[in-house]
Amino acid sequence: MIHTILLFLSLTLSGRATSSSDTVVLLIDFQHDFASTQGAWPADSTLSAQAIASASALVQHARARGWPVVRTANAFSPWDPGNLFRRHAAVRGTPGARWVMQDTLPNEPLFTKTGSNAFGSDSLSEWFENHPGSTIWIAGFFAAGCALSTAEGARKRGHRVLSAPELVASTDSTRWRKGWQCLRRNGVEGAEVPFKKH
Repeated sequence: MIHTILLFLSLTLSGRATSSSDTVVLLIDFQHDFASTQGAWPADSTLSAQAIASASALVQHARARGWPVVRTANAFSPWDPGNLFRRHAAVRGTPGARWVMQDTLPNEPLFTKTGSNAFGSDSLSEWFENHPGSTIWIAGFFAAGCALSTAEGARKRGHRVLSAPELVASTDSTRWRKGWQCLRRNGVEGAEVPFKKH
């Protein structure tokens, strides 16, 4: 509850610099294989639950302000050799690729991807062509993986990128901390109100 309240405070402050027409929430890889302890390549359970709860608060806040919410998810080919390194996670058409964040709505766009950078998806890139220069709040899995690559892709396209530690997850706390540091070093702006852990 404390995390959710602080997130809302952060969003309220950061929202003063943006309007409903130029801010987008981008949710990355909230899929069974990453978000569930039973998944093929699961995040730390505490970090996963924290990211889902915080992203849910972000989504609710976004809807109240009229910000679009966009989803992106992995859909790897069963024959992709890279599956060996990904523990066969999020293979297209498998239960592990299922979207698990219940707070999103069917009419909120879901774009599939086959690489770490969500902007490698032509359909997502085309969608953002209608939102040039927008501010993007990112949340998802993993901090030093797809979240980082997508943030870099967004910034290369001229977007301002915002996030918070509670909005991203990793397989363990050490990777999570390093991942957040990488996000910050690569130009992702942190929340304006500090987050406290209890």
